[in-house]
Amino acid sequence: MHDDQLRRLFHSLERNDEPDPAFADALFNRLSFTAQTPARSRAPFLLLAAALLVAALGAGVAVGSGLIKLPGLSREPLPAPSASPAELASPTPTVVPSSSPTAEATPTPTTVPGLALKADEIVESTVDGLIVRIGTGTSSEKVGSLAAGQQAFVVGGPRQVDGYAWYRLSGLGLPQNSGCTGEEPTEPFGCPVWSGWAAVADLDGTQWLKPSSIDCPSPPDPFDTERTPIQQLACYGDTSLTLRGYWPVPPKGNPGICPIAEDEPWSWLACNPNLTHVTASEDAGYLEVPIFVVAVPPEVTMPEPGQWIEITGHYDDPNAKDCNFGEDPAASILDCRTQFAVENARPIAPPA
Repeated sequence: MHDDQLRRLFHSLERNDEPDPAFADALFNRLSFTAQTPARSRAPFLLLAAALLVAALGAGVAVGSGLIKLPGLSREPLPAPSASPAELASPTPTVVPSSSPTAEATPTPTTVPGLALKADEIVESTVDGLIVRIGTGTSSEKVGSLAAGQQAFVVGGPRQVDGYAWYRLSGLGLPQNSGCTGEEPTEPFGCPVWSGWAAVADLDGTQWLKPSSIDCPSPPDPFDTERTPIQQLACYGDTSLTLRGYWPVPPKGNPGICPIAEDEPWSWLACNPNLTHVTASEDAGYLEVPIFVVAVPPEVTMPEPGQWIEITGHYDDPNAKDCNFGEDPAASILDCRTQFAVENARPIAPPA
């Protein structure tokens, strides 16, 4: 094979030409002839010739058909280096562990069925017999159930257990003169004094709890015997409210002993042995319903009893978050949040 033949072969590859059949035939005959020569002398030529033959016949077809593109023959700019073949073959990026020993992978959020509820809102059951449990999870002990349309107060949540989203709920509390003790064994709950966890929806997305509403008088009526402290909290949150009532003279002696240490910053919210309150009339007895109970912080000085006063205060005092008495901390906190915390008070003239 002459040098000019080799040059023509390479030039044909550079021009992306089809291989010359005559040249291929000649090369094949030469290979056949060379194959009859001793192995020692034919080996180098066979290697070169085979490479050229494969290049001439294979590369021309592949390049011409577009199956491959040789960098020297392509007129398009070369792409910048990117992912490795292993990465390209994978449908998702490969996660490389961090070298830092404190690095943690972010968990993938689990989607649970049901519309999310908000803390402190009023909700109602959409089904009869919605189970309320002492804790989260389907194996937790049942404490009661809700009838369709029965309302509850959202204390907290959600917690995802057993595929369900669980919310801590509370009954709406006792209205004054309700005659309910909270210990009635009726089923569903026959008395609005209860607490527990319920799932917001079935696994198929069927909603078991939905937002509801209650009437919130404006201005608020402190002597509305149908409105419970939990309902007041749901209505007004921590908004400052101004109320008027008669500030009665307490009876002699201490009607109760506070079991909570007085040095706790929240003790004034959790313990009110004298039932500090205002009444709707000057002639009402000390604990004659209706009354409006108030919690007086140590830094607030109340007017002398035995006169009409105007009180400004709020529910959901910041100190309530630390309340911790009894066996259920969440119930302790809720109880403190429902106390009307006095901001200031002043004497006023009796109503006309």
